[in-house]
Amino acid sequence: MILMVMAILLSEGTISVKNVGQNHVLMLHNQTVSTTKGAFQDLRHYQGGKVDTLCWIEVNKGKSVEKFAVFHAGSLKQVGTADTSLYLRSAVFDPLVTQPELVDLRSSSPEENLHIVQFRTPVMAEYRTALANVSATVLAYLPANALVIRLDKAQLNVLDEVPNVRWVGAYRPVFRLDPYFVQRVGTAEQDYPTGTYNLQLFDDDMTTKENLAARIQSIGGAVLGLNFSRYLMVAELSHHQLFEVINWDDVAFVDQWSDYEKDMDVVRELSGANYIETMAGYDGTGVRGEVFDSGFNTAHVDLQSNPLILHTANTPDSHGASTVGIVFGDGTGNPAARGLLPAGQGIIADYDVVPITGMSRYNNTGELLQAPYFAVFQTSSVGTTRVTDYTTFSQESDTMLFDFDLLHCQSQSNALSRDSRPQAWAKNMMSVGGFNHFNTLATDDDCWGCGSGGASIGPAPDGRIKPDLSHFYDSTLTTTTGSPTAYTQFGGTSGATPITCGHHGLFFQMWHDGIFGNPTPGATVFDNRPHLTMAKAMMINTATQYDFDGAADDMARVHQGWGRADVRTLYDNRNDFHLINETVVLSNLEKSVFALTVAPAQPELRITMTYLDPAGNPAATMHTINDLNLRVTSPTGDIYWGNNGLVDGNFSIPGGLANPLDTVENVWVENPAAGTWTVEVIAASIVQDSHVETGAVDADFSVAAHPVSTATPTLMLTPALSFPQEIEPGVLTPIDLLVTEGTATLMSTPTMHYRAAGGAFTPIAMTPTGGNQFTANLPSFIIGDTPEYYFEVQGVTYPENAPTSTFQVVVDPYDVLFEDDMETDMGWTVGAVGDTATTGIWERIDPVSTVSQPELDHTPGAATMAYITGQSNDPATNGENDVDGGHTTLISPILDVSAEPTAEIEYRRWYANNFGTAIDDVFTVDITNDGSNWVNVETIGPMGPGTRGSWLLHRFTISDYVAPNATVQVRFVADDSGTGSIVEAGVDDFRVIVERATICPPLANQLPQWPDPVTILDMIICL
Repeated sequence: MILMVMAILLSEGTISVKNVGQNHVLMLHNQTVSTTKGAFQDLRHYQGGKVDTLCWIEVNKGKSVEKFAVFHAGSLKQVGTADTSLYLRSAVFDPLVTQPELVDLRSSSPEENLHIVQFRTPVMAEYRTALANVSATVLAYLPANALVIRLDKAQLNVLDEVPNVRWVGAYRPVFRLDPYFVQRVGTAEQDYPTGTYNLQLFDDDMTTKENLAARIQSIGGAVLGLNFSRYLMVAELSHHQLFEVINWDDVAFVDQWSDYEKDMDVVRELSGANYIETMAGYDGTGVRGEVFDSGFNTAHVDLQSNPLILHTANTPDSHGASTVGIVFGDGTGNPAARGLLPAGQGIIADYDVVPITGMSRYNNTGELLQAPYFAVFQTSSVGTTRVTDYTTFSQESDTMLFDFDLLHCQSQSNALSRDSRPQAWAKNMMSVGGFNHFNTLATDDDCWGCGSGGASIGPAPDGRIKPDLSHFYDSTLTTTTGSPTAYTQFGGTSGATPITCGHHGLFFQMWHDGIFGNPTPGATVFDNRPHLTMAKAMMINTATQYDFDGAADDMARVHQGWGRADVRTLYDNRNDFHLINETVVLSNLEKSVFALTVAPAQPELRITMTYLDPAGNPAATMHTINDLNLRVTSPTGDIYWGNNGLVDGNFSIPGGLANPLDTVENVWVENPAAGTWTVEVIAASIVQDSHVETGAVDADFSVAAHPVSTATPTLMLTPALSFPQEIEPGVLTPIDLLVTEGTATLMSTPTMHYRAAGGAFTPIAMTPTGGNQFTANLPSFIIGDTPEYYFEVQGVTYPENAPTSTFQVVVDPYDVLFEDDMETDMGWTVGAVGDTATTGIWERIDPVSTVSQPELDHTPGAATMAYITGQSNDPATNGENDVDGGHTTLISPILDVSAEPTAEIEYRRWYANNFGTAIDDVFTVDITNDGSNWVNVETIGPMGPGTRGSWLLHRFTISDYVAPNATVQVRFVADDSGTGSIVEAGVDDFRVIVERATICPPLANQLPQWPDPVTILDMIICL
């Protein structure tokens, strides 16, 4: 069967499967899609317009995994593992594997024209178009990869014409009713003989509502409100009438209506959780997060729909039982106690089992990025002894968050002073304070220094603004211990913190849906998660502030932070954001500049910039390492520096100075002038690398701004292949550019602008080479030059903010004696006497990404191969086929450098050992000139630089270690002989080089001959 499918597909001439060693390589359009030691089954290729999709089942070691790839215009854009589950409140299930046993709520004459169509890939616009072509109406999206459609059930066969359909099934009435009522169908006469319900509709037009109201009245129900919300009606129904209404095709969902109430109902209402669930169904589906606390009531009825995943053993405790209910309780036992993510997946870690101190806490957090957890946040309402200083515990938290890039919410504590948990002083932390709300939806009586007790406050020891956000300090109804139906009134920043983190979880779900215009390349919320700096920026940028006047005010900035999380504001402004999700990288003293357009009559303009900073030094009084500054210029020329004026009030004040303290900087302007605002992020000081992907000393950041618009580029400029990183001196270097047309047609020829070492740029008109590709030659340069260049056409520049940012190359001062990009076998040896590793043996292959293993080789361009320690067969499982049981050795070919006493060796190495129960392994590089006596060149690890997985360059002079001769070799040894941990290593782009001699011919042969003039440039020939 497999061979038959393959033969059909291969006849198209676009898909191939090649055998490379023990691996099978799946390719489309001559691009590698997947590599496995197993088999590819059920290949399905779809092409519509510029979009290609390839779906297949990958079988390896008895496991079958559904995968997909998406191409656009022949270019590979996405490869992923399909999320095959349907995430419904009634049940989470893979419809091809199992059908859940659910209550049948069909009426005597059901309308059965609503269907779920699940696809093999994430839903694409082409699928919606295909559905429209067969007269199906798309009503809603269902996670994962599914749509709810309306189609006459007699016409279901037309769905055979829709591409990549995985499963079609009825959108059953039970899926559209709150599980609280479903679970009590057998006792409905006693539990809810009549009730008042919200009816969410698929359509928002008044005609549909009026027709539905007439039908409700015809069966004896009462309509209380036609326009309660855009898609909502409110009706009073008996339980028999409820079961009838839930069968109607216009009804999307029904749950209980209630008036405004206190406690979690107040939390959910005030901060928008009810609103976004009503408007768009956001309830935490697909969101996974950990509650790190003091023990939990895992048997509580509110936590059974998605049973908690135990990250540690659990000893029940009322504190953790309450915090986890605030985030993940589904309100089964008491709807008033419903949490922020009732459909989310909770993970719990008992701090009595995983101590807060030391490496174990670090590893606990790191494991959240691996199976089976895949968490997008962690919330903690516990901490070590309160302090007013940045301590080693603060430093540990900053290190943990910097390394793992995982959002973490931390309670400030409850001292009514600056006495706070040291973890809350961490720069990278989302620290949470509290205020009293007195069980009301009104906010004019909310206050900090009132009521019983009070939240700890900022500023941080070095003056940074803390807390970051705040929420309810008092009277939050939630779960507790004692019984499966026990509840309590919970408070303190222990309550405010999970409230705030729960709102972050809703943000992650919205981001996964791409509603902010953000890319969503993965299949799950975890795969699509933004950087933690982006999450912080978005939640701070849309927080609701309390009015205050001056630092002495009760709700001063260091009492409330940047305000209260507000997902309604977040959702309502979803189309009006400008976002940078750590996609811009700055070197020291560089800046990024971009323009934003503000429409007339906007009440506010908010711009937020955040960045991750390496851990501070507890011995110092200043804890910010790198300094990135936000500066905003209005259309009238007023300059606003980040946070200037915001300590004393809600809005920024023009002028001021750059902020050297905070890693969160805001410019918030009241009644902003309409027009173009210029935003600059300035790398005022970068002293430690914080963008570890490049290996250079640089930094990245996130920006969230609203309500603004940005002009959509009508043309997109990209490399036709790849831009060079190094060029030869004294020769012309061709640079190739591809222009992709967007909303406009390319009408002119692009220009390349270049300069050698500062000064003005010189323009060069590029030459068309066909297919909107163009080329131009960089002129020749001499060793020591630092060429820069950028491109421009029809007002579009590349890079986007050129000439502030440019492409740079190095004029290579070396001759290459030997070069191996690992694309072919040039004589390397895998294995040596004494090797003991049982898995993770070196192999030359196109890597498959895991958390610890690279996705790509290092070589620019079309090259794909590198030597790595064991190809992963399951990217979702970090450590699958990593180095285990000892060490594995890779030895270079024999290198003859006998004629080159100054020869050097350089290579790119990858090493990751930062996951596991202990970090105690090393990666060694040695050299020999006799095949027996090895001299260590470098040892990486067990901790410190170069141990977190990136392609880093190392270069050394051979003679510093051994005498250069004709039998030099280099070996690379990856080891996991210590306590079990994840160890992955790689080697690529190995070269033997020698510095180019600068031989000057006789001066008379260099200089122009009379009568031509001799200039100073004629004389600067050799350096």
